[in-house]
Amino acid sequence: MATLDKQILEQMLADDLDAKEICDAVLFDDNVWLLEQLHGDDAAEVYARVRTFVRETLDNPELVVHIVGSAKTGYSLSPLKWSSSFSRDSDLDLAIAAPDLFERSYRELSHQYLKKRIRYNDTIGRSLLGSHIPLMRN
Repeated sequence: MATLDKQILEQMLADDLDAKEICDAVLFDDNVWLLEQLHGDDAAEVYARVRTFVRETLDNPELVVHIVGSAKTGYSLSPLKWSSSFSRDSDLDLAIAAPDLFERSYRELSHQYLKKRIRYNDTIGRSLLGSHIPLMRN
């Protein structure tokens, strides 16, 4: 099990890989730097137990659960803290998605946008989700 190191990520960025390719390689595979440090060869099993714990605690077996951030990679991906190493002061970031809730939310946001109840914020919207998804209310 090897997590992605900073040099490989920087090369991926330099090669102009699209966001999905980078996210799949960096954030959404099953390698978690912190778990590898703490549990070695058992890291994948521990990760599966973490995911199960979150799903059971939130009482939703359909949740998609990922450890992200510096615990995932060993270093920060934040532009403000780029490449800062994971430390004792670091937090544990979880990305939790419910596919059914996402679909309903997306449909509702799209509907509200079409009714002009949501104002599109150019700076935030384009940088985070693309030009077709509204984020700000009037």
